[in-house]
Amino acid sequence: MLPTNRLQEEIARQFTLENDITLTPKLAGTVGYSGLDGEGVFGSLSAGLSIDGPQGWSIDAGLLLNVEGDGEKSSRSKGGNKRSHVMDAGRVRDSWSDRQHRL
Repeated sequence: MLPTNRLQEEIARQFTLENDITLTPKLAGTVGYSGLDGEGVFGSLSAGLSIDGPQGWSIDAGLLLNVEGDGEKSSRSKGGNKRSHVMDAGRVRDSWSDRQHRL
């Protein structure tokens, strides 16, 4: 069994707008080599965006593209949103909605 070697990197930067909305774009990539089953070189690229509002809401979206050594390609998109509700005594309840799709 041969080992899998991989190099992965992610870049993200946060921007705060005048109305206290925070935008965080992200870009990530992975390249590697696997000797298992003769698959060889593989790679992936992903991009995403998070938007956080001042009233406790958040929206996330992303895309992922994969390429395998044997030429197989796949992609996926995902998105979700969150709303924090302040309850009595300062407690916070979170509501999540999350969706994933294979393209």
